[in-house]
Amino acid sequence: MFLLFESICVIDGEIQSPLWHEQRYKSAFHKSYNEFLKNSLLEGVLIPEKLKKGKVKLRISYNQFEKKIEGSKYTSKEIKTLQIIESNSINYSLK
Repeated sequence: MFLLFESICVIDGEIQSPLWHEQRYKSAFHKSYNEFLKNSLLEGVLIPEKLKKGKVKLRISYNQFEKKIEGSKYTSKEIKTLQIIESNSINYSLK
């Protein structure tokens, strides 16, 4: 089971904002597991040829022991409604 993930934009085979994703990965991992990482989020990540053209969503799900990497063509979703919700209990410390 993967409790944490990073959604990364890839344009024409190039990962966007890799340093920012790396920093968030290390911070979320430390907050969740109280351990410091020795490896990189993007270590071993290869973009398949079929996903090197256009805009792609790369999702890296992870836990203490493993990572799962999935990629798909990016598709925009049409927003039909929007609702404002006020809450002081929403926690975005890992996002």
